Amino acid sequence: MKENLIKKIKDSGAIIKRDCILRDGTKSKIYIDLKKTYGVPGFKTEASNDIHKIIDKEVTCVAGMGIGGHLASIYGETYLIPTCIIRDTPKTRGTKSRIEGYTPTEKDKIVIIDDVYNSGSSIKDTQEFLQITKAKIIQACVILSRNKPNLDFPTKSVLTLKDIL
Repeated sequence: MKENLIKKIKDSGAIIKRDCILRDGTKSKIYIDLKKTYGVPGFKTEASNDIHKIIDKEVTCVAGMGIGGHLASIYGETYLIPTCIIRDTPKTRGTKSRIEGYTPTEKDKIVIIDDVYNSGSSIKDTQEFLQITKAKIIQACVILSRNKPNLDFPTKSVLTLKDIL
């Protein structure tokens, strides 16, 4: 199925070859905009199924922030796993919570899901915020890894930059 994901990424125009600055501030000549694939029928389902092949089966909750939260939601709905979506900033109305959906407890084993791994900054931000729940983060899963992960827990990717170039 990786071949289908690769084709959809390429056909969507998600690979942008130009100078850019990534979330962590590093410069790159290639930007991978996986949000462009979200309008491609079947992409999110295929990505969720491929994440399922690499995810730690002890998972009791998936979590994500931003686009990662969207992916976590699709995965959780497909595989019936409670989902925690972290807001980048607190709501200014209602409960003013940064956690949407399921609120993990110290008994949970969380897998953080994200679209692209560059430096891990968005995964680290999600991890930092989840510390208040006392849940254990057991893994991160991403659709595409640009670099070798450097986190406090195992990180797996469906694809690497080399796969799509």
